[in-house]
Formats: sequence, structure tokens, C-alpha cells
Amino acid sequence: MKVYLAGEKPRRQKLFLMCIAPAATLHNQEIPQAWLEHDGKPKQMNVEFEYGEAEVDDQIGAYLLKEGLAQRTKLFLPRSVPQEEFDPALVTG
Repeated sequence: MKVYLAGEKPRRQKLFLMCIAPAATLHNQEIPQAWLEHDGKPKQMNVEFEYGEAEVDDQIGAYLLKEGLAQRTKLFLPRSVPQEEFDPALVTG
């Protein structure tokens, strides 16, 4: 899944590194085994954005979108448009 950083400044950077530990923020939910260390502690992961764009696993992408850390499109969306309701396939041009 491709995800994009919001904002103009991070998009101008060749490389933007985001450190996440999604298992640490999910409570009372099923946590994928890949998000945990061997001892069961939350694993820290890095997401590398190149000019504001990153290709990530679908589960990580869904986490980033849900938490508002990334968005589905390169377009700058007003905060009044929830990511869940935006469909990039409807944008023409």
C-alpha cells in the first residue's frame, strides 16, 4: 500500500524517517505477530518516506491512516474530509 505524508515540508525532503511502534498503542485488540519482539514486547519499526511517499505493508498502512500519521493521497485535504471517506479513484485529472 502506498501512503503519503501530509504537509509540504516533509514532501520536499528526499528521506523522512518515521519511527513507529503500533503494538504499543493498540489496546484490547489483536496484534499481528510481526509487530512484536520474540519476548512479546512491542517492536519498533521505521517507515522511510521518499519525497513524502512510502510503500508499506497493508496492516502498517491501515495503522498509519487510522492514527492520522499518513494519508492515502498526495492531495492536500482539508481537515474536514475524513481519510476513511476519501476515495482517490474519484479524483480525475
